[in-house]
This record gives sequence, structure tokens and C-alpha cells, in this order.
Amino acid sequence: AIALGESSGNFRQGTGAVAIGLASGGDTQGNNAVAIGSNSGVQQQGASAIAIGANSGLVTQSPNSIAIGESSGNQQQGDNSIAVGRQSGNAFQAPNSIAIGNDSGKLNQGIAAIAMGLASGSENQGERAIAIGAVSGNTNQGTDAIAIGSNSGTTNQHSNSIIINATGTSLESASSGSLYIAPIRDANGPKILKYDPTTKEVTSSDLSTPIYGSNFHQQSSDVESSTTATTLITKTSLTTASLTAGTYRLGYSFEVSNAANGVLTEVEVMLDGVVAALPTCEADNDYKLFGGFVYQNLSGVVTATIKYRVLTTGTARIRRARLELWRVN
Repeated sequence: AIALGESSGNFRQGTGAVAIGLASGGDTQGNNAVAIGSNSGVQQQGASAIAIGANSGLVTQSPNSIAIGESSGNQQQGDNSIAVGRQSGNAFQAPNSIAIGNDSGKLNQGIAAIAMGLASGSENQGERAIAIGAVSGNTNQGTDAIAIGSNSGTTNQHSNSIIINATGTSLESASSGSLYIAPIRDANGPKILKYDPTTKEVTSSDLSTPIYGSNFHQQSSDVESSTTATTLITKTSLTTASLTAGTYRLGYSFEVSNAANGVLTEVEVMLDGVVAALPTCEADNDYKLFGGFVYQNLSGVVTATIKYRVLTTGTARIRRARLELWRVN
């Protein structure tokens, strides 16, 4: 063992241990431990631990841990942990954690956590959390959280969240299990990721449902109906759920006949009581097929109907009446 400096290696210095500096390795320095700097590794420095810098590894530095820098790993540095920088891993750095940078992992750094950069993961960094960049994950970074970039997740970053920040200003999380990226270049094209420019949150979702063909509604009446009335009679009617504002296509078809040959049977296709189509239906005893479509700007609840009547004489007959409505734009 080697002890150089007043009170260095003073009591129970282990085999192969090295203590250089005032009071370094002063009390129960472990085997093969190294303490260089005044008050480094003063009390109960563990086997194969390394403390370099004034007050580094001061009290209860655990085996195989490394503290380099003034007051690094100062109190109860955990097994196999690393602290590099002034006051890095200063107090209660947990086992297998890494703190690199002044004030990084300074207080209560969690098990297997990583903090790299000035004041990164400085206080209460959660287990397995990662903070890379100045002041990233600075206070109360959650378990398994990741913060990359200066000022990312500075306060209370949620567990299992990811923040990637290159804005130079702070960027925080809003919920657990979330992803935040800033900046993102704006580009046209298919979207698989959804990005909230206000919160900077990125979420994944299926591609948006195409507008064309959405909000589809249909109604039909195949049975034969007849009337001798000259007032309009409803053959079939379609009432929608509330429609998103847009352009819609209303398609219609029906078969008509009249017991009196060559007499007009009037059929009206209506939207909310207003005539949308008025096909001229001259029919005889044989059924004839009529149909078509119209485009309308619609929103909210809409009712479409097919109505029919005789204009003068005879018996109007109608069957296989159909209405279809869907959005096109």
C-alpha cells in the first residue's frame, strides 16, 4: 500500500491501496483502492474504487466505483458507478449509474441511470433514466425516461417518455409513454406520424381515412307501391347521422310504371324537403328504370326522400327505389 500526505492511509489501509493527499484513504481504505486528492476516499473507500480530486469519494465509496473531480461521489457512491466532474454523483449515487459533467447526477441518481452534461440528471434522476445535454433531466426525471439535448425534460419529466430537443429552449413532457421532438422540418407528403406543434408531441396512428366514400348512408324499398293520388307520396326515406361539412353525392334509382299508357308519373328526389332532382318519368304498363345523382354541400343531420304521384289519371306504380349518400370532398 502507498500513503502520501498527512493522515493519508491512516487506519486500516487495504492491500495494494494508494492514498495521496491530505487525509486521503484515511479510514478503512479497501484493497486496491485509489484515492488522490485532499480528503479523497476518507472513510470506508471500497475495494478497487477510485477517487481523484478533493473530497471525491469522501464517505462510503462503494467497491469498483469511480469518482473524478472535486466532491464527485462524495457520499455513498454505489457499486460500479461512475462520476466525472465537479460534484457529479455527489450524494447517494446508486449502483451502476453514470454521471459525467459538473453537477450531473448530483443528488439521488437512480440505479443504472445515465447523466451526461452540465447539471444533467442533477436531482432525483429515476432508475434507468438517460439525460444527455446541459440541464437535461435536471430535476425529478422519471423512471426509464430519456432526455436528449440542452434543456430537455428539465423538470418532472414523465416516466417512459422521450424528449429530443435541439431548440436551445426548454422542452417538457405532458404524459408518460410519450415522445416529443423539436424541431421537425415541415414537408408535404403522406403522414404516418402526427405532430402537435404546440406541445411538440409526436404520436403514431393509422393513415387518415380517405374523404371520398366516407359518411356513407343508404336506404332502399324494393316492394311495389302504387297510388292514384295527385299529391306526393313518400316511397322511401333516408335520415343520416350528423355529417361532417363537405360535398356529398346523392345517388338515386327506381323503376316506375302507370296503368294508363303514356301518362306521366312524377317522381321527386328531395333533400330536407327541397327538390334536388325531378326526373321526367313517362311510363306505361311496363316498368322503366330511372336514376341519377346530384352533388350538394351538406352538414349535420340530413333527410333524403323519394316521393311519387300521378299528374292526371291512372295508377302510378314504383318499386326498387334506392338512395345512397356519401362524401366526395
